[in-house]
Amino acid sequence: MPMVSSQRLFLRRWTDHFRKQYGAIRSVIDITVALYIVIPGILLLARLYYDLLASPPEWLHLLPFGVIPFILMLALSQSGGLILYREAADVLFLKQHERWQSRILRLGWFFSLLFQIIVTAVLVLILTPVLLQVFKVNLSGTILLFGITAAYKITLILAENLIQVLLSGWRRYVTGYLGALILTAVYLWPSLYLITSPFWALLAAIGFIALISLLTIVRFRLRGTFLADVREDERQKTQLTAALLSGAVDKPREQKPRPWIFRQSNRLLRSREAPERIAESVVKAFYRSHVNIKLYLQFSFVGMGACYLPPFPVNVLVYCALIIMLAYWMNGYCKYFLTSRFMNMLPLAESTAFQLAAPALRLLMLPSVLLLSLSLGVRILHAWWAVPVFILVGFGVNWWVSSSLWKVFGIGRIGRRSIEG
Repeated sequence: MPMVSSQRLFLRRWTDHFRKQYGAIRSVIDITVALYIVIPGILLLARLYYDLLASPPEWLHLLPFGVIPFILMLALSQSGGLILYREAADVLFLKQHERWQSRILRLGWFFSLLFQIIVTAVLVLILTPVLLQVFKVNLSGTILLFGITAAYKITLILAENLIQVLLSGWRRYVTGYLGALILTAVYLWPSLYLITSPFWALLAAIGFIALISLLTIVRFRLRGTFLADVREDERQKTQLTAALLSGAVDKPREQKPRPWIFRQSNRLLRSREAPERIAESVVKAFYRSHVNIKLYLQFSFVGMGACYLPPFPVNVLVYCALIIMLAYWMNGYCKYFLTSRFMNMLPLAESTAFQLAAPALRLLMLPSVLLLSLSLGVRILHAWWAVPVFILVGFGVNWWVSSSLWKVFGIGRIGRRSIEG
């Protein structure tokens, strides 16, 4: 009977954890976002992947095999860690029952490792066509790659859990980074020679399995770490929520006497009239925000890939759509800035919002538009002279869009509302 009760308790905690993860995802991806962005994006990526394999380009054959384990390593770095499903309320009852604690700990260990194995198998399965057609890896080599990758990830999460539980302060960070670096090096080096010398990869996989056994024994024999286990479990359970909120909520940062960019409050526009000075404030506030600049870089670099991968003329349509999305985003930020508490204290003339829209959008959009134009130009022309040509095209597109699209989105209505209020 205690066996059944402890299993039911673990199953309830396991299902509660996945309900929370599902709820966090649903808060970001609702039915509208799924139908219009997620599902079409998955279908587009699947089609691009199929085309890439149907007629592999020459550059794909020139890539070294080390790219594959490196991609797997980066993907698995986002797959979470070890969760033992301990809770703070256990101190009232469950902490006095060693059998229940031991069974829940072992079940948490088993399901965490099983999850990492499944994720690794899915990633290797996705890359299997590339392994077979491009790198000519046979079935045994693919299985060996899966084995060493799964063993590496399991070793990493077990070592990370022990470091987080047993150490604190700077020792935790130094030991954690050093241990992750050593394990990654032990994984990547034999994987580079998996095709030519599979013996080293097999030896590394066996070494990882032996280390997994050792770390598991140490983990199960550990005592007196209840509060640290609870803290580490909460950190692992909230990683997805933290990742989803990282783009919307900025971490509290230390106030510095000078910002990290535009430290001398540099002039961006020649004119010193009120609209241009407010436009400069909009631009500086955007680029000084760590949240905004992170999203901006993500949009730009992902957009470069979206402009380069599709064939012509699909990439031109994607380029136009990204420019419109960027203009809508920057226009919305201008509206947000003009309705902030700081701007509400300033008396704005009715025409100020109209006059500042074009210069503000021009400076906000310019870096991203240049990168998108550069990617599109290299994809279309496949020549070095496409770089200066499409940089000039990017300047022209940015000038026209920033001078025209703000009228469609209606930033000027902010000015009228501020006067009427």
